[in-house]
Amino acid sequence: MLTGMRHPAVLLLGFVLLALVMACGDPATTPTGVSIPEPTPEIEATVEARIEQKQAEDAALEAKAQAMAKVMVEATAQAAPPEQEPPPAASASEPKQYSAPPPIGIDPNKKYTATFNLAGGDTFVVELF
Repeated sequence: MLTGMRHPAVLLLGFVLLALVMACGDPATTPTGVSIPEPTPEIEATVEARIEQKQAEDAALEAKAQAMAKVMVEATAQAAPPEQEPPPAASASEPKQYSAPPPIGIDPNKKYTATFNLAGGDTFVVELF
């Protein structure tokens, strides 16, 4: 018998809750009961004026940035040396020829070392000879 009454009872409870919400609900209040003030023309005008001012500032800033970029490109183009043709590459079939060996830049009386710094903070030194 209880199972036969369960569906109509749930339906009736739903309608009662819906009627209660509709009767007590005020469209000018939030669910917490705090009323929301209506916007005034002065506030809207102030907000619109600030938005327009910000857009004008952004447009001026963008124009300045574009002008600066143009000046930088022109200055770079003037300062850059003219392009020179690269020297012709030696073909793979021609071996390179040198008239003499390069001068020795290593002093045999000095001691040469290399220090390696590792990512973990450790270091080690290797003697070069």
